[in-house]
Amino acid sequence: MENVYNELFCSLDFSKKQQQIAKYFMQEQYQICQKSLKQVAEEAGVSEVSILSFVRKCGFEGYSAFKKWTFDHYDPTIFGNQDALRQNVNARLQYNAAGKSGKSLFAEHAAVMLRNVENSLLQNRQEKYDEAVKMFLEARHIYIFGTRMAGISAQYFALNLQMVLPQAEYYAPYKWGVTIPFYTMEADDVVVMACYSRYTRQDVAICEAIKACGTKLIILCDNALAPVAKYADILFICGMDSVSFYKSDMGLSAIYEYLIALSMDQIGPERRLQLQKKWESNEQIVIDELA
Repeated sequence: MENVYNELFCSLDFSKKQQQIAKYFMQEQYQICQKSLKQVAEEAGVSEVSILSFVRKCGFEGYSAFKKWTFDHYDPTIFGNQDALRQNVNARLQYNAAGKSGKSLFAEHAAVMLRNVENSLLQNRQEKYDEAVKMFLEARHIYIFGTRMAGISAQYFALNLQMVLPQAEYYAPYKWGVTIPFYTMEADDVVVMACYSRYTRQDVAICEAIKACGTKLIILCDNALAPVAKYADILFICGMDSVSFYKSDMGLSAIYEYLIALSMDQIGPERRLQLQKKWESNEQIVIDELA
């Protein structure tokens, strides 16, 4: 878990409202230093007094001291990447908003989606991605699945990763129940599980069943305080904000595609050339059929 607040928050016992605040800070860690107390309270859905009580429980005199601690604990390698991304983001938003008196729905949507990608990729350290790919390469089987709506993007990831690593496959545990599909898993297998709120007891039961087999578990979810997070050998945090009521899979897909790119990079030039020729051949078949 590479979030700047992980160690600080994990040592404290929070109330339900404080858990809500902690989740907000963890999701917005790279923007906190640019936000006022009033803005943070409004976005977190609590009062300014609640924010002040929270930061004092964390050991700070006030919100300014909390922001300074946050800035001092940022990973310095992050900012260069963010600057490059934000230049592109700002250019797009300025173009989209040109001639408009207020922010359009399109501009707002673009900002949220790009922030999802940025936050998802940058708040997970490179070492974590490298370790996940190392697990993939050494695995006997790579089982990939997602709970509820996360299953759609998980299936996309499985199909694409399988082209690079044949041991990858999509798994549908809900078809059979909680424990039955996991009994054949072993210590040299890897499970990639996408799961985001709202969480259920079944999500936790699945994690427990997987770990009981000694199988390595990679989890992608929306925050490090999630009930499934403690079962992960590797935990990826994904931005899932949306301008509508549903959760976006944009951040999830960004991590999936980066893992595929890293896996492709590790299989060697000969294997990559074989895959490229196979892909080009498949595309040519489609073109011939459409001609």
